[in-house]
Amino acid sequence: MALVQYGALITKLRGTIGGQVIQGGNGGDIIKNVGKVDSKLTKADAGRSIKVKKNIAFVAGRWRLLTPANRLSYNTGAVNYPAKNKLGNTYTPSGFQVFMGLNINLYRVGIINPMLLPPVSLPIMLDFIVASSLPATLNLNWTGPLPPDCIIKVEATQPLNQSSVPKNSFFKDISLLTGAEVSPQDISGDYYDVFGEYPAGANIWFRYTIISTITGQMGVPFITATPTI
Repeated sequence: MALVQYGALITKLRGTIGGQVIQGGNGGDIIKNVGKVDSKLTKADAGRSIKVKKNIAFVAGRWRLLTPANRLSYNTGAVNYPAKNKLGNTYTPSGFQVFMGLNINLYRVGIINPMLLPPVSLPIMLDFIVASSLPATLNLNWTGPLPPDCIIKVEATQPLNQSSVPKNSFFKDISLLTGAEVSPQDISGDYYDVFGEYPAGANIWFRYTIISTITGQMGVPFITATPTI
């Protein structure tokens, strides 16, 4: 579905219409033909779509169980969680959207929080470095303890060539780090479970996002451009 912003004429258009995608680019807005979509799941995606749908269905079901007071807390507190649409415009989401966004994050670590708590200040992200000792290890290193009341979501890409810059869709979840974890952390098994083996000379990118286990807030993720592994 396309999203249209009107001015004197149409000033912006984003989304999909009749098999074509309208999106912004460095040279301006462009239209691309979607073409035939291959529905076959790769190893990295196998089972992932089903798991996501189950998570969404479960959390949505919890919304229906909320008391009127709890729903009111989300509806009135949504103003503290501004969002952006496809056009980059800021808007206030609905209470249900806030509930789903925050509690999906919490549900990933086995927490469901029916009350909307005041936003917290997320700590500064630690510096993470991935070191490899071929053929079997990917050691994630960081300095200092992980922040309390938070988890770190670790994502990675499949092996890419040296000139590739990863898109958002390239990243897949491979691990969740809690405050109890200590450096170094071997994530080679986590990587293998999602992407399989990685060859010598592979260029793998990693992304880290901090999530509050109290409110479900997500911090701004950052990406490490890893050296050749």
